[in-house]
Amino acid sequence: MIMLHIGQCGVQAGHTFWEQLTYEHGIQPDGFNELNKLDSETKVEPISFFNLTEEERYVPRSIFIDSEPSTTDEVQNGLFRSLFNPCSFIHGKEEAANNYARGRFILGAQIMDPIVERVRKEVEATDMCQGFVVNHSTGGGTGSGVTVRVMEHLADTFNKAANVQVSTVDRRLSFTH
Repeated sequence: MIMLHIGQCGVQAGHTFWEQLTYEHGIQPDGFNELNKLDSETKVEPISFFNLTEEERYVPRSIFIDSEPSTTDEVQNGLFRSLFNPCSFIHGKEEAANNYARGRFILGAQIMDPIVERVRKEVEATDMCQGFVVNHSTGGGTGSGVTVRVMEHLADTFNKAANVQVSTVDRRLSFTH
């Protein structure tokens, strides 16, 4: 599986996801698995979500995407900065201002080429791409607009792969009767 975390909400939730997954598998913030040193018979390999380097370092199959750099910079400069491939962070120069159309048609168009290239490289790094999990918010301009562009690309290019969306909905936008 390849994880795509789109927009501020998606990037922040994705960061939390990777912190939890590494904790559950004994993977340190630098990508090395301490369980490998303990007992090779009882370890569980998290191969569905990580690429394993020749140095036995686990690197998440993930792409963090935002229309502006502040949220991706937080992940890149945080405790787990050594865990991720530096090329897995894609951002534009300005925010989408919670505007779907701006995210989809203007800012999404500006960052789509690097997204397509990074997705291609992540797929090539797997033995067999099972699919994609896209984590985003429906309320933000990047989380909604850019996600639609990305999902269209995934459906057109990788039509046999599973595409799963994990969507966060702002409760203030929900309707009650």
